[in-house]
Parts: sequence; structure tokens; C-alpha cells
Amino acid sequence: MFFDPELDEGFASIACQETSSKLTNTICLKGLDPEKQYHITDFDGLVDVTAKGADLMEHGITVTVPEQPYAVILLIKPDQ
Repeated sequence: MFFDPELDEGFASIACQETSSKLTNTICLKGLDPEKQYHITDFDGLVDVTAKGADLMEHGITVTVPEQPYAVILLIKPDQ
């Protein structure tokens, strides 16, 4: 994960290896403003979530990939 607090945006990547036993994983994000709302999307249309920074850091975001191997890049931006 990379998050630039000055720009208030960043990205995270999740990789599901060919030998992985599951297609779903939850990751907790870091460095977000706990009071702000963030919009999380990806390039493949698998993720479209809006949530408070506190929830994303404490409970995380769950991503399910359609197959393995597969990689997802999450875009993290403040909700406008």
C-alpha cells in the first residue's frame, strides 16, 4: 500500500497466487484520516466502496477475485 497524506490519495495492491487456497481476502488500510470518507475502486470493476477512514483502517476492505492467479490494484481517493 502507498498513501500520500499531502494528496490524500493512494493505492494498494492485492495478489492472489496460483497456489492460493482462497479467492477472497480482507486487507486493512493505513494512514487514512479516520473522520474522512474515502472511495475505493479498482481497474477491473470488482470493488466500488465508500467508507470512513476509521472503518477502512480497523475493519478493512474485502476483495474477491474471479480466478487465480489474479492481481487487483485499489485506488484510494477522498469521497467528493
